[in-house]
Amino acid sequence: MLANGRFVNPQTHSSESLAVSMTVDGNITNTTVINLTQLTWYSAWIVAVNVRETDGIQLASPPSDATVFSTPGGPLSAPRTVRSNASGASAVITWERPLSLPRPITWYRVSYYNVSSDPSKQIDYRYINSKHPKSVTFYHLRPYTNYRTKIKAILENELWTRSVFYNFATKQTAPSPPQNVQTTAVGARSVTVRWSPPLHANGVLS
Repeated sequence: MLANGRFVNPQTHSSESLAVSMTVDGNITNTTVINLTQLTWYSAWIVAVNVRETDGIQLASPPSDATVFSTPGGPLSAPRTVRSNASGASAVITWERPLSLPRPITWYRVSYYNVSSDPSKQIDYRYINSKHPKSVTFYHLRPYTNYRTKIKAILENELWTRSVFYNFATKQTAPSPPQNVQTTAVGARSVTVRWSPPLHANGVLS
């Protein structure tokens, strides 16, 4: 038996290329086709084949009526290879497109939040056109702070991929000034100086 499947464009339903061609034993009446594209229309038909014993020539039946089906959605792969280049107050985030998507990407949605704060209160997010470089810069970050970014792709017809999460940290910068400086005389020629730590350490005070 010969089982043959043909890819059908989900928008135009026009045939584009052969996707599957496989042979199974004549006693088998079912088979599983793997590695199809998600959210895609396919047509499939079956041809029965006898092999003539005298010369080995294949004698094929006419194709069966075609059956048309679509593959289900399921989780779509997330963007890949996220990297960061952070300073004390900003960070450049880059990534690569997901693999094996059923439709073109139109946008990327990139958000971030301070790891020590409530994750539901996202500080900022951006929509990046897929035709632009896969990069975004976040400004006005706190120095010496751990952040988490979340990136997902948006496909045609408002399909969303899975999200990829990536942690990054900003670098140390100079601290803000010490506070509440006070002096107390302890003798004719000496004083005691007291102060409070800086409001923003911006790193590890040495």
